[in-house]
Amino acid sequence: MPEKWSYTGDWVTSCNCDWGCPCNFNSMPTKGHCEGVVALKIKEGNYGKTSLNGVNVVIAVWWPGAIHQGNGVAQIYIDDKASKDQEKAILEILSGNAGGKPWSILAKTFSTLLPPKRAPIQMEVRGKDTVLRVDNHVDVQAEPMRNPVTKDEAYADVVIHTYLIFNKGSLFSNKIHTVKESSHPKLNFSHPGQYLAVAEVRHQGP
Repeated sequence: MPEKWSYTGDWVTSCNCDWGCPCNFNSMPTKGHCEGVVALKIKEGNYGKTSLNGVNVVIAVWWPGAIHQGNGVAQIYIDDKASKDQEKAILEILSGNAGGKPWSILAKTFSTLLPPKRAPIQMEVRGKDTVLRVDNHVDVQAEPMRNPVTKDEAYADVVIHTYLIFNKGSLFSNKIHTVKESSHPKLNFSHPGQYLAVAEVRHQGP
């Protein structure tokens, strides 16, 4: 039987879609494809008897169309401070092997899941001042959205009742959204001024 697992933590997602991201509303991505980063900072969690407290994980992702259409590419980065048991547990969850949502669904959208990498991860979740860095591979920084006429800062939250990832998220713009990954040509992109969201999540399985 698969191990029972659960965690609560901070979730950051940043991509090449316009603010709000139509993927949240069952629509096609703004530019027809997805080039993004998702990150999880676990506050409390466990996989069986293995504690996941304090583990950070980041995934650089690319899909040729909408996420649900599949054929995606993913590179997982695990905090180099994580133990070997924590690394094994996280990979079981993210690969979908452990069951539960959202990973048993998301994992099926990847046709290429690259070998995971351990790396130093800086993840400071502070709303409009959120910062996410993975060594020299990932650089994401948030800033407020701005009114296109007055240039005043604009803030919004989104509530998704039938959600897969998060129920309520706070929306921002990404001042920096850069991925440089030698393991796959599709995981090299930069899209400043696009969608970024921060949310608290609780996921569990199986």
